[in-house]
Amino acid sequence: MPNGATPNQGGVSPGHQAADDLSALIDSTEDFVWSVDLNFRLVTFNQAVLRSYDTEFDVQAAPGMRPEEILPPGWSQCEPMAAVAS
Repeated sequence: MPNGATPNQGGVSPGHQAADDLSALIDSTEDFVWSVDLNFRLVTFNQAVLRSYDTEFDVQAAPGMRPEEILPPGWSQCEPMAAVAS
């Protein structure tokens, strides 16, 4: 198989296998890893982010949540400069 790919095993589609591999990679670090959509809603995040939100803000983060639903008042105004520049 090209580029070191392995044959599909167990009936898992390559797309699902890639998503599972990415999730495992994201959760393998204690660094905060997250992504947001264009409206700053959480899309993907690892267990380190989940634990931090729970510990620091007593909030269970979930996909689709916006900063103002997670962070204390005043923090939600800290939006990435990249979004402002676009």
